[in-house]
Formats: sequence, structure tokens, C-alpha cells
Amino acid sequence: MKITDSHIKKCIEEKIIIDKKMREHRWKFERFIVPLNDKHPFEADESVKVISHKDYQKIEKTFLELRKNNQNLQQQIEILNQENLTLHEKVDDLKRFLEEQEEVIKHLHANSNNDNSSKKGWFKL
Repeated sequence: MKITDSHIKKCIEEKIIIDKKMREHRWKFERFIVPLNDKHPFEADESVKVISHKDYQKIEKTFLELRKNNQNLQQQIEILNQENLTLHEKVDDLKRFLEEQEEVIKHLHANSNNDNSSKKGWFKL
């Protein structure tokens, strides 16, 4: 973005026309010009928009707010990603714990079946 600082100048131009009957007609035109400090700040046929300083300040304020909101959102995303990672770690730990418990239950169940079969044989006398 290219910004050129300047101040608006007011010029009054007066046109005087004398018609055939020697009547004088006067027109006054107020013109507002933007004097430029640089010799060639713009290209030929370049479209240029002029905004007031107040509007520029509003745009700047809005831009800064958007930047701040963007940074806040990025921080929130980072926090959520970290929480997501910790939750995945907890889920993995719980899965491991459940698998270990299933193995213990299978082992106990197998041992209880072995104990029951040996007891049945012992009672058969």
C-alpha cells in the first residue's frame, strides 16, 4: 500500500464571459486540489482514491483490532491443539490400561478354569 501525505487546498476559479449583447456573466467554481510532494508518486492512468484522515484512522484501528483478534484466535487454536494432544495421550493411556486389565482377566479366568478342572478331578474318587 502506497500512502502519500498531503493537505487539501481550496482554489476559487472565476470565469467571466461576455455575450453578444455585452452582458457580463460570472461563474465561480470552488476546486479542491491535492498537492503532491513527490514529482511522480503515481503512474499514468492509475486509479487513485482519496480518503480523509479520520477515515484512515478508522481503517487503521479496524486493522489493528483484526490483527489482535487474529493473534488471539491463533493462541486459542494452539491451546486447543495442546489440550487435544493431552486428551489423546490420556485416551491412549486408558486403552493401554484396558488392554492390560483384559489380559489380567483372561489370565485369571484361565487360572480359575484350570483350578476348577483339577478340583473336579480330585472330587471324583
